[in-house]
Amino acid sequence: RMVDAMQRRLQSVCRAGPQWRRQSINEILSAIPFLRGIHPKVIQWIRANSQIGVYGQGECIWELMTVGTPPPGLFIVISGVVRMEMDDNTQPMYLGSGGVGGLVGMVLDTNEVVGMGMRTAYAEGNALGKGPVVMHIPRELFTVIRYFSREEGLSTWQQLELSIFRTAAGY
Repeated sequence: RMVDAMQRRLQSVCRAGPQWRRQSINEILSAIPFLRGIHPKVIQWIRANSQIGVYGQGECIWELMTVGTPPPGLFIVISGVVRMEMDDNTQPMYLGSGGVGGLVGMVLDTNEVVGMGMRTAYAEGNALGKGPVVMHIPRELFTVIRYFSREEGLSTWQQLELSIFRTAAGY
């Protein structure tokens, strides 16, 4: 029976060809390590209180203004590619869909972590010259998450804050 079912599926794929579907923004966000397992309404709230922007090839997405100032938040690549240049002048890092930049600085509330700080992030173009779609989560949103977690003691927000810290520790 199982072999027959697999044969039928294989024949339908051979006839119709493989199909690809672009992931929705919510699917991309739900797959990010610190948002895995978080209630979908919380993810919707984060999305609603963030800014999504489309960048042209070579455009600066993120730039460290001055050392010692708190970072403005973090960014998540929704689609496309972003090139991050680190403060220690090593090889640039590239982030694709679901990639996160600025998480460690936001958690530590500083951009002075040697070897971990991002100096700049630039939009990389695809073969058609289109740049990435990027979601910016402002620092103030993280302050609200901390408030709901610590002051209000709401378990969903405590889980989110813990997940953010665990993910940042992994970097």
